[in-house]
Amino acid sequence: MNLKAFLISFILVYIVLSAPAIVGIGLEIEWVSEATWIQKFKGTVIDGLLEYFLLKAVIASIVGFVVSIVKARGRSSH
Repeated sequence: MNLKAFLISFILVYIVLSAPAIVGIGLEIEWVSEATWIQKFKGTVIDGLLEYFLLKAVIASIVGFVVSIVKARGRSSH
């Protein structure tokens, strides 16, 4: 198993799965005029990454495992 391939694919898949929640429109924090930039950042990015954490982590782990196995088999056949 290739750890580097696993980590890179895990992070990429997790971010892709989180993208719809991160760029989602209609969060309540957007409509509050007194919200600071940090509060808006937390409301969009951090909450988008943490929403459905377990499901996204399981999917990203499976994809990362498959990618690392395929990459390891490709290297061993040479």
